[in-house]
Amino acid sequence: MKDKMMKRIINVFFSHPIDGRSLHVELDAFMTSKEAISELVSAGVMPSETSYILAVKGGKRLEQEETFQQANVEEGDIIRILICTEAG
Repeated sequence: MKDKMMKRIINVFFSHPIDGRSLHVELDAFMTSKEAISELVSAGVMPSETSYILAVKGGKRLEQEETFQQANVEEGDIIRILICTEAG
């Protein structure tokens, strides 16, 4: 249990919101959902003119300021990238 709490880098898979492809990523467990989305957009993985949220497949949605560690994301988890469709 102690090793799990101390691990800083975790390997996860992001599920692309448009074409469904799986992206293997090493990420900092202390990175927030908002920071991860920003990095993915900056890397050209997703268009910048769209808003996104992250959700652990089979689990919960991550809050913007929630870290992957706080969300209990584990090695090998699949993180779904969801397009925000807020009704105005």
